[in-house]
Amino acid sequence: MKIFKCNGLSIKMLVYNTILVSIILTIFYGCAQENPLLYDTTRRDSSVSIRFINMSNDGFPRLFSMDGTFGFSQTEFGACTEAFVSPLDSVHYSLLSNGKEQYSTKVQGALKKSFYRSTIQTYISGQSSTNKDSSILIQSSVFKSNSLKGNASLKVINMIADSSFIIDITLGCQNGIPIGNGLSNTSISNDVLISSGFYTITLKNKRTNEIIGMYANNTIGFFKDSIYTLILSKSNKNKSIRVFVLNELDLTSSAIKEIQLTSMLESELSIINLSSIQTDIKRDISGQQSDILNSVDPLSIISKKISVCLSSLEDRILINQTGFTQLLSISFINFAPSASYAAIIVDSMGYKAGKTFLFSLQKPQLTASTSSIKFINADYSLNGISIGIGARTSDNGQFQSGSLLVQSLKAGDISQSLIIPSGILPITILSSTLPQKRIDQWISTVQSGMSYIVVIEKQRVTCIEESSLQKFTMDQGTFTQIVHAANSEKSFICSLDNVLINAPLFVDGVLGTVVKTYKNVEFSFNGSLPMKYSTYADSSLFVCVSDNYSAVSYNYPNGGIFYDKAGLRVINLLKDSSIIYSLDYDPITKTGVPIFSNVLPGTSSSYHYVDRDRRLSFGILSNNTQLPLSLTNNISISTGKNYSFIVLPNGLITKVIIRQEF
Repeated sequence: MKIFKCNGLSIKMLVYNTILVSIILTIFYGCAQENPLLYDTTRRDSSVSIRFINMSNDGFPRLFSMDGTFGFSQTEFGACTEAFVSPLDSVHYSLLSNGKEQYSTKVQGALKKSFYRSTIQTYISGQSSTNKDSSILIQSSVFKSNSLKGNASLKVINMIADSSFIIDITLGCQNGIPIGNGLSNTSISNDVLISSGFYTITLKNKRTNEIIGMYANNTIGFFKDSIYTLILSKSNKNKSIRVFVLNELDLTSSAIKEIQLTSMLESELSIINLSSIQTDIKRDISGQQSDILNSVDPLSIISKKISVCLSSLEDRILINQTGFTQLLSISFINFAPSASYAAIIVDSMGYKAGKTFLFSLQKPQLTASTSSIKFINADYSLNGISIGIGARTSDNGQFQSGSLLVQSLKAGDISQSLIIPSGILPITILSSTLPQKRIDQWISTVQSGMSYIVVIEKQRVTCIEESSLQKFTMDQGTFTQIVHAANSEKSFICSLDNVLINAPLFVDGVLGTVVKTYKNVEFSFNGSLPMKYSTYADSSLFVCVSDNYSAVSYNYPNGGIFYDKAGLRVINLLKDSSIIYSLDYDPITKTGVPIFSNVLPGTSSSYHYVDRDRRLSFGILSNNTQLPLSLTNNISISTGKNYSFIVLPNGLITKVIIRQEF
């Protein structure tokens, strides 16, 4: 008999041949009232779900019972019950086989067991590896509110009642991702976060260093924001070790599935040659080289099945030019069975086929009208890039304002997969250093339910659909800004080619997006007749929607932004008055520095460049009367940026809005 004390109270617990193994985190032996996190049946935001899994090694059914208040059905080996919400905040429980009680906390004299609130409690029966007549109950707990940020959580419980097995377990081959190390009977591993996908599971006996087996099922995957437990077991009716996976957040009786032993130790490797030369691809396994594919032409894609799990070391993929022996690039990876991989070969840093991106193809779960994209930065002319998406109307008819998709993606790096509404895809490539500069822009379309790899090179962007491995080149784009330049009482509904459809342009607002280059694009607002603008590679559209001039584009050159200067121009949207832009204008002395004179109505000035960061005060003067129409003070400007000062009527006064040109 063991005696435990809590705040001076003695608790007597008898130890029988039957063993209870529990997780301290989720069970309290007395003093429960002191913990505010415990389950309280009177609180609406508090619940506990309880289920039972039979992993008893004799292979016979078991019945799990809790205080007789609610019963579980007779449960076969390898099966689980439905999860019930407990009506009680603390319970006694028992385990029966063939009507005979094998274990009971009440008989043992233990206190009732309490739970953390908002948890799912799983009880798993087993047997001791040293006493075959005893029973074991493992209690495993997860919180319902776990935040996994797009990953899956995985842990392992070893219920093999055989002391000759100490288990190491990995995802993939034996050199894959370790998820459990040295697990003896009833051991529970730590939780591990993994990317969603389908995995092969390898078991190795740590005692003998022998591979027990590899287990895989292409219909059983680990999905994002889900919690899983792998349960290892072996029944007397089937002497082989079996692997089950429990989806912890599934409260039905189908939450557990068995992953079968497999001998299919193959994967598929797709060679995507985006380089400018024909290449040969070899594989090095423990110093032994073999050919995978030879004479892969530029801009071609070829797939091949390869054997995996041939060594405990990493595989090496070697690239050389066809007909030459010089090694151009080398990549390392642990290939896993029943998986798909891509090797994307690109030119880099002045070397043809000088870089290979080698990675697994993990297609995320997608809902209707969504697509997945991941970016590869293969532009080695810059240290890094950021990637933005322009304003657009997606396939589901929803307006999407522009946003930054990826920030500071270094050359040679691959972004995480991003899930976006499917449809038109207008992207801008930006420098990752400050002041941030727009480098290029591209446009294409992504289809609903499909996943894409987007490879960004210096003068080309290639999209590869992961399932079909079909590729296409994105179209060169022209950056476009649509500026609200009317009086402050009006908003507009705008459409721009197939990029924007009935998009809102609010007072003082701007829509930034990308349209196809070398095309006559159409723009309309508030049901107006379409206006057409020609797009070119060397300039950007700057459409001002105004009262006096409808919608006119005051294009600006793409090469007109300098890191050490700030560019200023004036756009005159007044109807009858030419204007003067006077820097540092003093209305008392009526003096200033006239930068632009006689800017005609409906036109734009040229650019004036300032060679330092500063604050500006300026006046807009009537060219006819020399009197000020508008005065603006203390405006901050920065080098590396250009600005448009748009002059427009606003009722009886003259208004100036300032917009940065990207």
